[in-house]
Amino acid sequence: MRASGSLCRVLVGLASIGIALPQLSYGMDSRQPVAAAARSVHDVSLDAQGNLNGKLVDANGRPQAAAVVVLKQNGQVAAQSKTDESGQFAVAGVRAGLYEISAAQGSGAYRVWAHRSAPPSATASVLLVNQTDVLRGQSGGWGHIMLVTGLIITAGVIGGVIGYNMKDDDDNS
Repeated sequence: MRASGSLCRVLVGLASIGIALPQLSYGMDSRQPVAAAARSVHDVSLDAQGNLNGKLVDANGRPQAAAVVVLKQNGQVAAQSKTDESGQFAVAGVRAGLYEISAAQGSGAYRVWAHRSAPPSATASVLLVNQTDVLRGQSGGWGHIMLVTGLIITAGVIGGVIGYNMKDDDDNS
């Protein structure tokens, strides 16, 4: 009787470990989620007339015609433009500052500089990618192996507990 109580405790402990093991493996994933990744700010220079020039393309580099491009500053729409047949757009009267430039499926953060005041790393125009494909990923590595191992251990322990208890019931009849 004492051995069966100890065996039950060991089996319940193993089942608990089997249930907790997959959760721990997902908690140990050291990669950053996409939402927590830092968003980079691109430097771009206005042309001599004070226009912000750019091009909107899809993920394959094909120009996006007749698309609306919106400039937001501090969450407010500052200006907007429409792309031509080659995906080019120009926005007049833009002041230097930090902007979010977006189209239907893509956006980016841009620090706009007045003509001849931009740092050497600044580009002369915006390249905005209209990403229409949604890519979804799952954590890889040991996570799946740990999940399957945990499920197998749990199923085996639960099956053993059920089988052991059924044997005890048959002996008492």
